Amino acid sequence: MPANMKMRESCLGSNLEPLSRKQLHNLRQSCVAPTVLAVLRRWYQLESEKFEEDDILREKMDKFLEELRETYGTKVVDTKNIYDPSYQVSVNVRLLFKIIDHMKRKGKKGSRVVDMPLRSAPDPIVPERSLDTASTQAAAFMLLSPLEIARQLTLMDFKAYSELKASELLNLCWSKYPDRAPNVKLLTRRFNEITIRLATLILSVPSLKERKALMERIIEVMYYLRVFNNFNGLMAAIAALGNSAVIRLKITISDMSRKAHDTLKSLRNVMSSSQNFTNYRAALTQATGAAVPFIGVHLTDLTFIDEGNPSKIGGLINFHKRRLTFTAIEETLHYQSKVLQLQPVEFIQDFLESLQKEKEQDLYTQSLCVEPRNCERKDLTP
Repeated sequence: MPANMKMRESCLGSNLEPLSRKQLHNLRQSCVAPTVLAVLRRWYQLESEKFEEDDILREKMDKFLEELRETYGTKVVDTKNIYDPSYQVSVNVRLLFKIIDHMKRKGKKGSRVVDMPLRSAPDPIVPERSLDTASTQAAAFMLLSPLEIARQLTLMDFKAYSELKASELLNLCWSKYPDRAPNVKLLTRRFNEITIRLATLILSVPSLKERKALMERIIEVMYYLRVFNNFNGLMAAIAALGNSAVIRLKITISDMSRKAHDTLKSLRNVMSSSQNFTNYRAALTQATGAAVPFIGVHLTDLTFIDEGNPSKIGGLINFHKRRLTFTAIEETLHYQSKVLQLQPVEFIQDFLESLQKEKEQDLYTQSLCVEPRNCERKDLTP
């Protein structure tokens, strides 16, 4: 007889009796019921809108809640033994009702993004001159405060991020069924648009001096994006300065101030892909207020988890994979619960959204125009 069988017999006895009805009931209450209730609680917390949109799901949930009320009530069992199965179940039932009530009240208040002036929000910095008086978009951009540009970009990015649903991040939904992940698409599109618009803006300036000043202004905006923990916007701006059509502007870049170079180096270090974005992950973890995570990193994490772990092992659900997925999604959506204490300025947001976008090949052509290959400083427009 194998050694492991002997060990099982010595521990459990050779004559194993089937569990009695009472033992099954206690097992269900102590192990199964709290787990099921905890899963339901978290499900409702992450996707309460699903229960409002899906009539069948809402009907089943309401029926289940009514049965819970009839069976367990809504009060915690009075006992000194916290390991008592009835106590464990009653605690989880009460927590479930509490979460559902909280989410319903929260839903009535609307979005997490505050679209009205807040008492603690700083006054927006508006330009003294109208943006319409500027001859070019680059000139209009220079009229705006870099701090206020960062504020408005962060407000727009946070609004898109706050609408992101857990269901969009499950089972590679954004990749397999893009139409079911509209907010992932929106965040990704915003990232790409910020990148291409900033690159276009830089290359639209023929003057070396003005182009250098514009790049320094963009780096100032990036600094404030980091202050506001807008990592998605920050990475988009870094990508703009790293665009092949921009990074080849050697003379323009060399003319930037030491402060601009040091700031850019520091920001690139924060968002470095080295060691699986270690610096970025640390910075995000340390963020105490509102934040906009760099969505690309988290989509990559979820892809590795999904493709690197089987959904079932021996015909049974791989709960380790589910836990990894849950943790990754929870980390991604964690900052949605924060309030962004900033005031929207519509005309600045409209301007930022109206910035011109050129195609990649056109950008490179424009880059060769403003700073030709093997050119010298005297060959450029001052």
